Amino acid sequence: MKSNAIDILILEDDSNDLELTMRSLKKKYPAVSIVATTDGVETLDYLFSEGVSRIQQPSDFPRLMLVDLKVPKVNGMEVIKTIKSHAVLSIIPIVVFSSSNQEEDIVLAYRNGANAYVVKPVQFEKYQEALHHIADFWLDQNRFLRR
Repeated sequence: MKSNAIDILILEDDSNDLELTMRSLKKKYPAVSIVATTDGVETLDYLFSEGVSRIQQPSDFPRLMLVDLKVPKVNGMEVIKTIKSHAVLSIIPIVVFSSSNQEEDIVLAYRNGANAYVVKPVQFEKYQEALHHIADFWLDQNRFLRR
């Protein structure tokens, strides 16, 4: 059976932010496998496309999910809540990467099961640096099931 494994699943609806995120991650990690989705329904369809889950075993899980909160159809909070309430998929690490610095968003993200919350820097260099720190931790330092 062919593996569905990817390294990073990104939920981001802003095309500029998505391009910057993908370019920054690929620059630091050229071999990383990335899937990008632009709304919550597409993200959930990707993970749950075969009824229960398209991801059948832990070796197929994304090693990291980057989730923006303000996305169409199903917002990022609901995506996090749905994934974290699933018995199998709940172990996927989810980092909120959002421009929102509102306390209620931060609290709700953690209550819904987010593993980390990072506010997107406005300055290009800081944005790229933040992404590299996130990836360094979750891809290099964090112990995950398939590595």
